[in-house]
Amino acid sequence: TGADLYALCADAWMRSAKRLLSEEEEARKQQQQQQQQEQQGQHQATLPAPDAPVRGKPDPPKEVVVTQADFVGAQKGVVPSVTAQSLAEYQSLRAKYSEK
Repeated sequence: TGADLYALCADAWMRSAKRLLSEEEEARKQQQQQQQQEQQGQHQATLPAPDAPVRGKPDPPKEVVVTQADFVGAQKGVVPSVTAQSLAEYQSLRAKYSEK
């Protein structure tokens, strides 16, 4: 049904968004570790590089890209809203009334 397709797409997007957030968090942690290591290795204060990120200024939002793997993973978790029995009944009704 349309609701099932919506649920599949929403779940696939959510998987992709969570992956993106996780990747950004990991990159931020690595950047912080690198900055701490650099600070420990420096004996005198220096100015940051011109392209260094400014604290307090967020990076622009990144685009969420949904992959086939996201859809495959989402498909495993989506339960059809129409049971096999209901589907058989609908098909029977369609056959019965479309013959006339």
